Amino acid sequence: MDVGGRGFVEVKEFGVPDMVKSMSWCGENICLGIRREYVILNASNGALSEVFTSGRLAPPLVVPIPSGELLLGKVLFSSLNVYVCCVCERM
Repeated sequence: MDVGGRGFVEVKEFGVPDMVKSMSWCGENICLGIRREYVILNASNGALSEVFTSGRLAPPLVVPIPSGELLLGKVLFSSLNVYVCCVCERM
């Protein structure tokens, strides 16, 4: 969290099941691309919810878009499928 433009202060620490490859804040949630799947981390209570797998050919990719939604990529058989994920409220 930003403290008057002076930097960030650690407020909470949450464990995740693997190394995070991609992430984006979305309301009080954080969408995490870890290994070969996407999960949603609720920053209020630390609850993790699985979204779907990202496929085997490419790392997970989380991209915020101006509407407040997130784009999540999934590669299947050498073709990229892009999903719009409504996991958050607009900030």
